[in-house]
Amino acid sequence: MYLKLATEFRHGVGAAREVFYWSPLYPVLLSLLGPGLLTALQLAARALTVVLTGLLAERYSRTAGLLAAAIYALYWTPLVYSCRLVPVTLATA
Repeated sequence: MYLKLATEFRHGVGAAREVFYWSPLYPVLLSLLGPGLLTALQLAARALTVVLTGLLAERYSRTAGLLAAAIYALYWTPLVYSCRLVPVTLATA
C-alpha cells in the first residue's frame, strides 16, 4: 500500500492529489528514498534506540544499562517491524 502511494507521489497522480486520512510523510519519504534506503533508515533508528535505552539505564548501573539494551535489542516486535515498510516503525523505533 505505501509503495503504491510512493509511486503515485513520484508521478503526481492518484493519492498525491487527494485529501489524506493519515499522515502523508511516510509515503513521501518512501517516494524520495526508495524502499531499500528507508528500510536502512528504520534499522538505524532501531539501533539508535537500543543504544539510547542502554545509556539511559546505565545511569543506575552498568549492568542495568547492558541488560536494558540487550532486552530491547532482542525484543521481537520492534525487530520484525523495523524491516517492514510500515509508518509505525519510524514512530516507535
